[in-house]
Amino acid sequence: MKFDDRLANKVIKKEEFEQQQQKLRKKYDVEEVGIIRIEKKRLTEVLIKNIIILIKTILGIIHILLSALGAICILYPDTRVAMYNVFKDLIQQAINLLGL
Repeated sequence: MKFDDRLANKVIKKEEFEQQQQKLRKKYDVEEVGIIRIEKKRLTEVLIKNIIILIKTILGIIHILLSALGAICILYPDTRVAMYNVFKDLIQQAINLLGL
C-alpha cells in the first residue's frame, strides 16, 4: 500500500515550523510555548533581493548570448573576422565617447 505524500508533506511542514519557532524563541528569549513569533521581511530586503535576482538573470542571458556568438565565430571563420571588426570599432567608439 502506497504512503500518502500529502500527509507526509504536512508533517514535514509542521516539524519545520516548530523548529523555526524554537529558533525564534531562543533568539528573542521567549519562554512561553503558546506565543508564535513571525519575522517579516522589510521592503528594502525584498527590493535588494529582487534587484539581485534581476541582475543575475540579465547576466545569465548575456552569458548565453555571448557563448552562442563565440560558438558561431569558432565554427564560421568569416563571421569571426566580421565580429572582430565590429567589436574593435565598438571599443574605439566607446574610448572616443569617454574622451580617453
